Amino acid sequence: MTEPVVRWTAGPDGLADVVVRPTSDVEVAHWTAELLLHDNPFAALAVVVSAERLVARTESGQVVELTPAALDAPCLDVEAVVRSAAHSLYAWHSARLDLRALRRRGLPVWCAPHRGSRSAVACGWLVVAVRSPQSPGDLGRL
Repeated sequence: MTEPVVRWTAGPDGLADVVVRPTSDVEVAHWTAELLLHDNPFAALAVVVSAERLVARTESGQVVELTPAALDAPCLDVEAVVRSAAHSLYAWHSARLDLRALRRRGLPVWCAPHRGSRSAVACGWLVVAVRSPQSPGDLGRL
């Protein structure tokens, strides 16, 4: 497996809190996220990015699928969407908020300048589907 695109570290310990990796195959996104967490045991969140969606998995096994709803703002690009979603999901998860609450309205995303200025208006939105924690995967058989 190649190295993740981003290892985002929130604390001074230097350990990855979030790992992000692209994939061209949406069908393996869930497995890839599980494998990323296995390879990065201190990470709280793994995000796998494909052209159609983002799949995030928490260390507790909860899976969040994000698909575009409104990303027409000229300031948004793929990197901005991924960074904004990863920051927001990590903040929700580390604050122990229920990610299922995001299903109702979706997840707002911002470009870097609007996020930095704390804009109240989101640059775009992602539709959220949340799966409950699952039993441990097949990683023990690898």
